[in-house]
Amino acid sequence: MNMKKMIFGALALVAILVVLEPQYAWTGDMYGQAKEVIEVINS
Repeated sequence: MNMKKMIFGALALVAILVVLEPQYAWTGDMYGQAKEVIEVINS
């Protein structure tokens, strides 16, 4: 898996979590974790 696909997948995951956020409280924790992962990938 190349880096572009990883970043695209991470962004898609975040987008999905943002959409689900109002419906599922637990996605807040997952969103925080996904954000940290993206920061590590982009660093």
